[in-house]
This record gives sequence, C-alpha cells and structure tokens, in this order.
Amino acid sequence: MLSTEEREAIRRLAADIPALWEAETTTVVERKEVIRQAVERVVVDGTGGDEQIRVSIEWAGGSRTAEVVTRSVRSWEQPSYYPQPCERVRVLTEAGLSASRIAEQLNAGGYRSPKRSGQPEAAGVIGEEAVKGLRRRLGLSRKLSRPEFRDELGRHEW
Repeated sequence: MLSTEEREAIRRLAADIPALWEAETTTVVERKEVIRQAVERVVVDGTGGDEQIRVSIEWAGGSRTAEVVTRSVRSWEQPSYYPQPCERVRVLTEAGLSASRIAEQLNAGGYRSPKRSGQPEAAGVIGEEAVKGLRRRLGLSRKLSRPEFRDELGRHEW
C-alpha cells in the first residue's frame, strides 16, 4: 500500500504529464517514452472493412479505454453510410442541381468522401469531381454526344 506522500507525488507527476507533453522542449523521442510508460497494450480491430475501427488501450495500472475511430477508405462503396449520400445524389440530380451544388449539399449534410492524397477530397471534403464520379456509378450522368466527323470544312472554318 502506498503512503500518503507517495500518493501525493504520483498526483503531482500525473498533473505534470500534460505540461510535459505540450512543452516545446519535449522531443518526439521523449513523448514516445512517456507513452511507453503509460500504455501496456493497444488493440486495433479494423476487420469490418468499412471506415470504423475499434481501438482499445490497456493502460499501465489496469484501466482500459475503448473508442471507435474513423479511418480513410479507398472507395465510395466501403463506408457504412454509402447508401445515404447515393440517395441524396439521386434526389438532388433529379431536382436539377449541378455537381458543384450537390457537393455543397453533401458537405453541409456532414458526408465525407474517401480520403485520397493529391485530390481535393484528401481532407474528406466532397468536390465536384467526386459527385460526377458518384453520378456515373449510379447511372445518373448524361452521355455527351460526340461531334460528327466531316470531310469538308464548314463556312468560316480554316
């Protein structure tokens, strides 16, 4: 059993950890060492295939923290919420909205795109091109007609 003095010392140290962590003088190596002292084990379960990952942290001392976090996925079909933005795109397309207006509506509704580096959607924001891609997948895009090939030049053509 700990003495009163030992308990007080532990409380003071515990209060100092956030200050130590945030200090500009604390290096990455030192932060890693703090984590190694505080965490016994981390279990990550991403077997569902969607954007949800279950993370469990077992702390030194026996307590446990469990959270569900959202990860990047590769395609629109992976997120568990995929049917909702699809339906929204259908409704807004039928209402005659442009791809950029639909993107605004989806973002305002809290939907996020799969995260891919190098694209506007990298931060999860849905852009016009993402909406156009969804429309194509859903069969909602209009086919552009190809110009006819002509052998002769028209009037005012060089």
